[in-house]
Amino acid sequence: MTKVASKNESPFVGKVESVLAAMSEGNLERVGELFAEDIVYQLTGQHQFSGKYEGRQSILGLLAGVNSNFPDGVSYTADRIIAVDDTVIATFTGIGTTASGKKYHNEYCAIWDFNEDQQVSHIREYFDSHHVLSVMGPEA
Repeated sequence: MTKVASKNESPFVGKVESVLAAMSEGNLERVGELFAEDIVYQLTGQHQFSGKYEGRQSILGLLAGVNSNFPDGVSYTADRIIAVDDTVIATFTGIGTTASGKKYHNEYCAIWDFNEDQQVSHIREYFDSHHVLSVMGPEA
């Protein structure tokens, strides 16, 4: 993994790593601790999950729904993390197998903003939405 700013230079690098680790473990409680109450999460693309989600509970509900498609979870691995001030850009990979046995392997790029409490306040995420549709179908 490539990091432009180390954890010592930016506390936000470690926060992004913590979110990805908690997601890989299916630990949504930990994810929620790292998110601001008023977080905004924007998922780009043309699929059943695309759109703008507002508020911690709304986003945790979305993530729980996505996780329900993967009985053994999705493993997220950071490839590159770049931090500038209170903004982090991270590329990462998600790999898993759906309940129906379809293989999921997607690459992501996300822009993370942090608030004064060092919680994630905004995420804008880009990934292959066609792959989401081909693996999970339009109504997952």
